[in-house]
Amino acid sequence: MSWQQSLAKTLADEVSNGGLPSISMAIRVGDKQVFAHSVGLAQRNPERHVVAEQVYDLASVTKVLAGVGVSAALVDAGRLDLDAPICEVLPDVDRRITTRQLLSHASGYPAWAPLYQRVERWGSDDTRAQVLQLARQT
Repeated sequence: MSWQQSLAKTLADEVSNGGLPSISMAIRVGDKQVFAHSVGLAQRNPERHVVAEQVYDLASVTKVLAGVGVSAALVDAGRLDLDAPICEVLPDVDRRITTRQLLSHASGYPAWAPLYQRVERWGSDDTRAQVLQLARQT
Protein backbone atom coordinates (compact mmCIF):
# COMPACT_ATOMS: atom_id res chain seq x y z
CA MET A 1 0.00 0.00 0.00
CA SER A 2 1.41 3.41 -0.97
CA TRP A 3 1.60 6.27 1.52
CA GLN A 4 -1.21 7.99 -0.42
CA GLN A 5 -3.46 4.94 -0.09
CA SER A 6 -2.57 4.63 3.59
CA LEU A 7 -3.37 8.30 4.21
CA ALA A 8 -6.67 8.06 2.29
CA LYS A 9 -7.61 5.04 4.44
CA THR A 10 -6.71 6.94 7.62
CA LEU A 11 -8.93 9.85 6.55
CA ALA A 12 -11.81 7.50 5.69
CA ASP A 13 -11.40 5.71 9.04
CA GLU A 14 -11.54 9.02 10.91
CA VAL A 15 -14.78 9.97 9.16
CA SER A 16 -16.34 6.52 9.62
CA ASN A 17 -15.46 6.58 13.34
CA GLY A 18 -17.54 9.75 13.68
CA GLY A 19 -14.61 12.05 14.40
CA LEU A 20 -15.54 14.45 11.61
CA PRO A 21 -18.38 14.59 9.06
CA SER A 22 -15.91 15.04 6.19
CA ILE A 23 -12.29 15.67 5.39
CA SER A 24 -10.66 17.20 2.33
CA MET A 25 -6.89 17.19 2.21
CA ALA A 26 -4.36 18.20 -0.40
CA ILE A 27 -0.60 18.02 -0.09
CA ARG A 28 1.72 19.93 -2.38
CA VAL A 29 5.46 19.60 -2.65
CA GLY A 30 6.79 22.67 -4.41
CA ASP A 31 4.45 23.34 -7.29
CA LYS A 32 3.27 19.73 -7.61
CA GLN A 33 0.22 18.27 -5.91
CA VAL A 34 1.21 14.83 -4.60
CA PHE A 35 -1.98 13.94 -2.75
CA ALA A 36 -5.64 14.95 -2.82
CA HIS A 37 -8.52 13.14 -1.18
CA SER A 38 -12.01 14.01 0.03
CA VAL A 39 -14.30 11.73 2.03
CA GLY A 40 -17.53 12.01 4.00
CA LEU A 41 -20.56 14.27 4.00
CA ALA A 42 -20.37 17.94 3.10
CA GLN A 43 -23.91 18.35 4.39
CA ARG A 44 -25.87 16.06 6.67
CA ASN A 45 -29.42 17.20 6.01
CA PRO A 46 -30.19 16.83 3.21
CA GLU A 47 -27.31 14.41 2.78
CA ARG A 48 -24.68 15.54 0.27
CA HIS A 49 -21.33 13.83 -0.17
CA VAL A 50 -18.12 15.83 -0.24
CA VAL A 51 -16.56 16.49 -3.65
CA ALA A 52 -12.93 17.03 -4.65
CA GLU A 53 -13.25 20.83 -4.85
CA GLN A 54 -15.37 21.11 -1.70
CA VAL A 55 -15.93 24.58 -0.29
CA TYR A 56 -16.33 24.59 3.49
CA ASP A 57 -18.18 27.22 5.46
CA LEU A 58 -15.53 28.08 8.04
CA ALA A 59 -17.54 31.01 9.43
CA SER A 60 -15.66 32.60 12.33
CA VAL A 61 -12.80 30.12 12.10
CA THR A 62 -11.62 32.20 9.14
CA LYS A 63 -10.77 35.04 11.52
CA VAL A 64 -8.52 32.78 13.56
CA LEU A 65 -6.87 31.21 10.52
CA ALA A 66 -6.20 34.40 8.61
CA GLY A 67 -7.92 37.52 9.86
CA VAL A 68 -6.34 37.86 13.29
CA GLY A 69 -2.79 37.40 12.01
CA VAL A 70 -3.27 39.78 9.12
CA SER A 71 -5.05 42.32 11.34
CA ALA A 72 -2.29 42.14 13.97
CA ALA A 73 0.38 42.67 11.32
CA LEU A 74 -1.49 45.66 9.87
CA VAL A 75 -1.99 47.18 13.34
CA ASP A 76 1.69 46.62 14.13
CA ALA A 77 2.68 48.31 10.86
CA GLY A 78 0.40 51.28 11.64
CA ARG A 79 -1.81 50.54 8.64
CA LEU A 80 -4.96 49.56 10.55
CA ASP A 81 -6.68 51.28 13.47
CA LEU A 82 -9.01 48.80 15.18
CA ASP A 83 -11.23 51.61 16.45
CA ALA A 84 -11.57 53.54 13.21
CA PRO A 85 -14.82 53.11 11.24
CA ILE A 86 -14.52 50.13 8.89
CA CYS A 87 -16.06 52.25 6.14
CA GLU A 88 -12.56 53.72 5.68
CA VAL A 89 -11.68 50.35 4.14
CA LEU A 90 -15.13 49.15 3.04
CA PRO A 91 -16.97 52.35 2.04
CA ASP A 92 -20.49 50.93 1.87
CA VAL A 93 -20.49 49.55 5.45
CA ASP A 94 -22.23 51.47 8.24
CA ARG A 95 -19.75 54.04 9.58
CA ARG A 96 -20.62 53.18 13.19
CA ILE A 97 -18.96 49.75 12.80
CA THR A 98 -15.27 49.36 13.63
CA THR A 99 -12.78 46.62 12.80
CA ARG A 100 -12.59 45.77 16.51
CA GLN A 101 -16.38 45.24 16.54
CA LEU A 102 -16.20 42.97 13.51
CA LEU A 103 -13.37 40.90 14.98
CA SER A 104 -15.16 40.52 18.32
CA HIS A 105 -18.67 39.82 16.93
CA ALA A 106 -20.00 43.08 18.36
CA SER A 107 -20.92 44.84 15.12
CA GLY A 108 -24.60 43.95 15.09
CA TYR A 109 -24.24 41.54 12.17
CA PRO A 110 -25.76 38.10 12.74
CA ALA A 111 -23.31 35.52 14.13
CA TRP A 112 -23.74 33.39 11.02
CA ALA A 113 -25.36 33.66 7.62
CA PRO A 114 -25.06 30.96 4.92
CA LEU A 115 -23.79 33.34 2.23
CA TYR A 116 -21.89 30.49 0.57
CA GLN A 117 -25.25 29.00 -0.45
CA ARG A 118 -26.10 32.10 -2.46
CA VAL A 119 -23.21 31.94 -4.92
CA GLU A 120 -22.76 29.40 -7.69
CA ARG A 121 -19.07 29.30 -8.53
CA TRP A 122 -16.23 29.51 -6.02
CA GLY A 123 -12.64 30.55 -6.43
CA SER A 124 -12.96 33.66 -8.59
CA ASP A 125 -12.67 37.39 -7.98
CA ASP A 126 -16.31 37.71 -9.03
CA THR A 127 -17.38 35.25 -6.32
CA ARG A 128 -15.35 37.09 -3.68
CA ALA A 129 -16.98 40.37 -4.69
CA GLN A 130 -20.42 38.76 -4.64
CA VAL A 131 -19.92 37.31 -1.13
CA LEU A 132 -18.65 40.65 0.18
CA GLN A 133 -21.66 42.42 -1.34
CA LEU A 134 -24.02 39.88 0.26
CA ALA A 135 -22.28 40.40 3.62
CA ARG A 136 -22.67 44.16 3.33
CA GLN A 137 -26.38 43.74 2.60
CA THR A 138 -26.90 41.45 5.61
